[in-house]
Amino acid sequence: MIFFDIFYLLMTPIYIFNIWSYFRMRFESTNKSYFLSTIICVISYFLISFTYLFLEIPFLTLLVNIICGYLISSLFCQNIVRQLTESLILILSFIAIEILVITSLNFFTINYLDASSFQSISAVTLNYLTEYLFIKHLSRRKYQTIYHIKHTFLERVQLIVPLITVLFFLLIANKPLLTEIEFIAVAVFFILINIILFELYDALARSFNLLAEQQNYEQVHSDYANQLQLFESHTEEWREFRHDLANRLTPLYGFIDRYPNSELEDIITNIIPLNLKEKSINTKNMVIDSVINSKLQAASNKNISLSTEIQVPKHTYFDSVDLAVLLGNLLDNAIEGCLTVQENRFINIKILFEANKLKIEIANSFDGIVNKQGDQLLSRKKTSELHGFGLASVRRIVNKYNGLQNINYNNEIFIMKVILFELRAEEMKSKGGFDD
Repeated sequence: MIFFDIFYLLMTPIYIFNIWSYFRMRFESTNKSYFLSTIICVISYFLISFTYLFLEIPFLTLLVNIICGYLISSLFCQNIVRQLTESLILILSFIAIEILVITSLNFFTINYLDASSFQSISAVTLNYLTEYLFIKHLSRRKYQTIYHIKHTFLERVQLIVPLITVLFFLLIANKPLLTEIEFIAVAVFFILINIILFELYDALARSFNLLAEQQNYEQVHSDYANQLQLFESHTEEWREFRHDLANRLTPLYGFIDRYPNSELEDIITNIIPLNLKEKSINTKNMVIDSVINSKLQAASNKNISLSTEIQVPKHTYFDSVDLAVLLGNLLDNAIEGCLTVQENRFINIKILFEANKLKIEIANSFDGIVNKQGDQLLSRKKTSELHGFGLASVRRIVNKYNGLQNINYNNEIFIMKVILFELRAEEMKSKGGFDD
């Protein structure tokens, strides 16, 4: 018994880690300190170990496990009913997994009645590993990657290595060639190497996602830069054209007034391009004007009422492309939100510059449904490959300018607030930006 007891004490932290991982997956993140989290996990470790090794009462062991689950869940949630419910579901799931593992291993003719046997040690090891894989599966289903990248080699290694280690471990368990101490060391190494493998795979997957996000951001950055360059090259010509057109039409309108002719009046009126009649924004800030005006027609075509309150200087120390990407994504998301309702579609834009801060507030109507992935909001576009990239670009730009971002919403209105702190020329250069 002494060797199995040592093994149980060594493996119980894995069990505690499985419980903690489950509640982290269910309730997102903890608002408790690292010290308090450690204390609760240590208390749970001693309670579970003491009850199992010294009291040996099955019902009491079950009750203590549920209590420890409740204690650990308190790090993530303060709803008592939900804590108890989730703890009970988790422990019952672990019991079901244990029964499944033992039943499956009966095919290997392992005797589980002898608690000091090699077979019992292997059973506990495989049981804890299966519980870990169960929670990892739930976590991956909940946090599906924003941009799924196939990496065949990693996926195969993730499957082949655990399979080989399990077969090797079962072989040792049926025909033990090691001492009990050596076998315990092998069992601990077996479960740790598998846990490390899966955690490493997830870390690599997150790295690939960040790389894809970076590449997409750079592409968007380049596209906006090209659009701004093209817009700036034609803006003065467009303004001169509008001015000249108005001057040239003035004598014609005088001619109509002197010699009334309804048919001629209609013809001359139709000469004026539709865009000249549309409402446009003219703040003298090239970037803000170009982005908002480019969205006006799209909003109008979709019966979206748009109001603006903009007070910004002609020049700022914000990178032009960053500002265009930020406003473009915010307005695209606002238009997307408006399309989820059939009536009362509106977008209210408020942009103010004061004390070297640019404050942006965009409120829009929507149906009250948000698409969340963990703590992040995702786009509801049908093109799944682009999910989250727009908001990721917003977060990246906010962080670049040491800014703040706040999201509020109810059943009818979605409000996005962003504050950017102006960077001076030398700071822009160090962060890879350019002067407006």
